[in-house]
Amino acid sequence: ALDLGKYLAALLNGGLTESGERLISERSLAKLFTPGRPAALGAWADSQQSSYGLGWFIGGPWRERAILHPGNTPDSSSMFVLLPERGWGVVTLVNAGQEMEIPGNPQAMDLTSRNVVDALLGEPVKQGSLMRFYLVFDMLAIVLLALAVFGVVRAVRAPPPGRGREGPRALAGVALRLVAGAVLLFLPSAGLTYRGAWLWMPDLTIVLISLGALLVAMAAIRFLGWRARSRPSV
Repeated sequence: ALDLGKYLAALLNGGLTESGERLISERSLAKLFTPGRPAALGAWADSQQSSYGLGWFIGGPWRERAILHPGNTPDSSSMFVLLPERGWGVVTLVNAGQEMEIPGNPQAMDLTSRNVVDALLGEPVKQGSLMRFYLVFDMLAIVLLALAVFGVVRAVRAPPPGRGREGPRALAGVALRLVAGAVLLFLPSAGLTYRGAWLWMPDLTIVLISLGALLVAMAAIRFLGWRARSRPSV
């Protein structure tokens, strides 16, 4: 973090280090920070509209102009923020990563980095906690998986439906569970490949695949039970 702070200080100093060594020309530096195509920041920044220069976002979620770049890997996070009017540079490095693509998820690591700048500028610090997020996620995952396992056990023990009015209802239930299971199995690859999902969101991927597999198994057991009951006796 200290070395990166020196790097940001050089960028704020027109490309010169403390010793006077030039890292980048002023002309090239100006190109880096020239607003280009529009870009929206993530939920951590309240989806604030910004512009993208050469590797830098221009404009952030704060009341004054900022130049920034967040970066994430599956197990670490970072953010560089330049506040040119104040001559301040902020770098945060976190040895944790959390990139779950869940609606409303504020991306806790980037939110933590934002909070550092909020505190520095005297702006309200946003609420966000990786521990609280995973507490809710884990409890929800446990409840859903427990219900799915209970459904499979119940399907195994339940007597097969008859051929009367129960038949169409049973088939509708089979179809509904099969479609829901297929959707859950497909979701991890919707935004990424399965390989990417396992890399970036292994926790969410495990839950989705487990739930999907249990629903498909439940549908298969109920369908086999319906077939067994519907078969004419010899």
